[in-house]
Amino acid sequence: MMSQIIRREEGGVEFFTLQETGESGMSKSGLARFCGVAQSTISEMLTNLAIGNRVPECLKPFAGIDFLLSGDIDYKGADIIKDDLCAAIIEYYAFESTKHQNSEVAKFAYRKFAKLGIRSFIHTMTGYQGLTATVKSINEKPDINTSLYLLNSLLDPLTNAGVDMRLIQSAKISALAVQHPEYQQMLAATKENLVLMSPDDDRRYSPTVLGEMYAEKHGRPLPVSPRTINKALQEAGYQLAEYRHNSKGKQVLQWNLTAEGEEFGKIFLEAAQGCNKTLSVIRWLPAVLDAIAIAQ
Repeated sequence: MMSQIIRREEGGVEFFTLQETGESGMSKSGLARFCGVAQSTISEMLTNLAIGNRVPECLKPFAGIDFLLSGDIDYKGADIIKDDLCAAIIEYYAFESTKHQNSEVAKFAYRKFAKLGIRSFIHTMTGYQGLTATVKSINEKPDINTSLYLLNSLLDPLTNAGVDMRLIQSAKISALAVQHPEYQQMLAATKENLVLMSPDDDRRYSPTVLGEMYAEKHGRPLPVSPRTINKALQEAGYQLAEYRHNSKGKQVLQWNLTAEGEEFGKIFLEAAQGCNKTLSVIRWLPAVLDAIAIAQ
């Protein structure tokens, strides 16, 4: 009998929990987005871990061991990376990677969070209550202020670890909606109106706007379509297309930023129009238009 998997997606990040055991993990693409790096970077790291080659010092305890949730489980072929390795990789990109420099205070805050357990965080994201329900009665449900205080304690240190603040706020709203369904309508409206766009010193634009900019620059009477821009970005090796299934089983297209694309592109979070969803999108520096080829 196939084990039941609880799945929740937030901002393009997939979280999984096994109903029977509480074991948890994240998808490879979700972990990449949570770390703010290209999926190919995570894939390369996992390959190096599997063979014990070029492994960062802090990740050496995981070298050569099975890092996927195993057993009689499957979720549409997704590789589910165990939560303890997820925590270690997130910590590496937050503190050890040369691209991320943080203070000792921020390191202490994050390691305190990690000690509390990333599994508890994923349980919060997936709404899993299988283990805690056996030791707590329904009457012990905390009020919304207590729940918010707990979420603040768990998640706020991640802002110092390089995780986008608006992703954390979105996660809080989703968790509160699960724990306090009586506030669900209010929380849904709050999240829908939350513009999840990180501040950026350099203005970055969507493929739609890039198409308009390209047409104006080259004297075209009509904007270049977003599809054409995305195709050009893909052909230049700056992004990769991934077809996934949403919660309703519908196939959707998700663009993933490559390591080469990080020169021009950056992943942001935006609130989807008309629903309580958060989307992961790529926004581009205008200079990318000079680095891609668009058919005349």
